[in-house]
Amino acid sequence: MVAIVAIFGTGSNAVWLHYEHLGELRGFSFRELVTLTTIGGLLMVITPVIALKIFEKIGGFLPIIVGCALQAIIVALYLTNPSPTIFAGCIIALNILICILLPYARMLGANLDSSGRIAAAAGGGDFLGSFAGPLFGGLFTVGLAGNGQFLWGLVSTFFVAAVLCVVAQRHTKRHARYWRHPPVEAPLFR
Repeated sequence: MVAIVAIFGTGSNAVWLHYEHLGELRGFSFRELVTLTTIGGLLMVITPVIALKIFEKIGGFLPIIVGCALQAIIVALYLTNPSPTIFAGCIIALNILICILLPYARMLGANLDSSGRIAAAAGGGDFLGSFAGPLFGGLFTVGLAGNGQFLWGLVSTFFVAAVLCVVAQRHTKRHARYWRHPPVEAPLFR
């Protein structure tokens, strides 16, 4: 779980390093970029509820796999399409998507291990991705042309995270009895 969250977090955070630069190349002023970020921030308030509903309805690693695929598509549009409208939509969509994936990963971790170790480790993976993303993004000069290497690097992070989810899903199905602790039946207060 740590590796999955760290890898998709790296890809997500690498994009934000070039956010202002790419926005200016598409004709956005700094004030307009702040407005876009604010809109995304306001919409992020409901994302934990969305993550919970997805967890209750679907569960497992499939939502993370789908989320990684959506991130790859959105990042490809974000980097390759010169349209200001598509750029704005991608910014808002990326804000929402990462804020659904992170709480979902923590819920899944808590479900896999009732002791809380995996859920706590997912937080560590998020921290690692927040550090590694800008480091990874800083290796590339990004503009409206020449995004090929950066794009493939980011898409690769989402692909690797999705593959790790598939492996983890198979592992947890095969070894489910080792992941769950028996429920405590003693009353909390005597």
